[in-house]
Amino acid sequence: MQKGNNTGMESQTLSSASEPLKTGAPVQSSAATPAVARSARGNAGGTAAIGKSLVLTGTLAGQEDVYIDGTVEGTIDLQDSDLTIGPNGHVKADIKARKITVFGRVTGKMFPAERVEILKTASVNGTVRTPRIVVEEGAVIHGKIESLGQEMNFPAAKQTKPLIIRQESRS
Repeated sequence: MQKGNNTGMESQTLSSASEPLKTGAPVQSSAATPAVARSARGNAGGTAAIGKSLVLTGTLAGQEDVYIDGTVEGTIDLQDSDLTIGPNGHVKADIKARKITVFGRVTGKMFPAERVEILKTASVNGTVRTPRIVVEEGAVIHGKIESLGQEMNFPAAKQTKPLIIRQESRS
């Protein structure tokens, strides 16, 4: 999962193990680690993690949730899974996932099947096409947002009789 040739280097591959991918120092839960990411990594179904020092170029596809705190460039296809881009994550990709949560930076197109959450620490540059979107105050978004949710139908205004004021003259 490193950029370039892996000859003579150790490498780890993403698998569908129930433990997140461990690289270097163990992942520690702290106030700086978003609660959503901590719960995603503790998922019993398994979550693959791409750590801060990892760079992945190409296509990332699979059937499990993914937490990215490193750099990913290319295409991400997790149509039946959730994707969390951590506060150190930098993604330059077209993304398809069930749910996308962004704490870091994304450049490209996002196509979540259910929803996208863009949190206050996030920076998004590109197109977001989604049925539901949550944007926290402080998030930075440059680009286009297409909401595919139901059209908002406002009830027709009640028809009221006009108010007529008459002034009677005194003679």
